Amino acid sequence: HTDQTGENVRVKEPDVLQTVINQLSQTSGVAAGEIKVVSVEHVEWTDSCLGLGGPAESCLQVITPGWKIVLEVGGTQYEFHTDETGENVRVQEL
Repeated sequence: HTDQTGENVRVKEPDVLQTVINQLSQTSGVAAGEIKVVSVEHVEWTDSCLGLGGPAESCLQVITPGWKIVLEVGGTQYEFHTDETGENVRVQEL
């Protein structure tokens, strides 16, 4: 959201943010409140595998709107790729 001049910008974090925080909390065993949000960015992935397809996967070459969310736990960063709704989530450790 911006004001009329575009000088003041506020980014509304996606609803999927809590989904990926909860996912990382469950897999890492760290409380959700201890997970740091590094960045949240709306993106258009170039394939149905959200840019993180493996060598044995067949990904459709189709623009897929979604989110790139970087979280940090204990000094380790994780990059989450999601679709627009957060229904499909992939993660890689950075």
